[in-house]
Amino acid sequence: MERKSFYKKQTHQRLAAAILLWLGCCVLAFSQNTVTLTGGEGKPGGEISVSLGLKNADALSAMQVDIPLDESLTFVEGSERIDRERLGDHEIKVSRNENGIRVLLYSLSLKTMQAGEGRLLTFDLKLKRAPGTYTLSPKVTLTGSKGEVLPCENVAADVVIRAARMEV
Repeated sequence: MERKSFYKKQTHQRLAAAILLWLGCCVLAFSQNTVTLTGGEGKPGGEISVSLGLKNADALSAMQVDIPLDESLTFVEGSERIDRERLGDHEIKVSRNENGIRVLLYSLSLKTMQAGEGRLLTFDLKLKRAPGTYTLSPKVTLTGSKGEVLPCENVAADVVIRAARMEV
């Protein structure tokens, strides 16, 4: 008898996990706001350009994107190039913090950014000496016109430092 109840309990747990996984996939599939980073590759000591794009179905009033940087990557101050066509009346600020980069998008006139798709800005990263692949995983908060937090899918990017890895 004890064995039957164990298997029954295990079956219910598996079914519950499958349902939660399915619901999570549905939420992501229907999330119509996406922030995308594009990476690149380069040699040690070089620089690469990274783009930040936004596809939004919802009107939004503000956005905060935190991009943690590995110690092998350094933000190049003053390198940001802003795509004014996509921003409209919104301002965008890029700054370094202790963990990487923070991007703020906002409107001083409290206007909303209408639905659309495109690149918001491009910035440069200086590549240090350690070869490898480093993932840029944005942490994004989108705010709607009524102050509500909007669902958002984040697309990470890889930065590759190409060099021979040798130990002497």
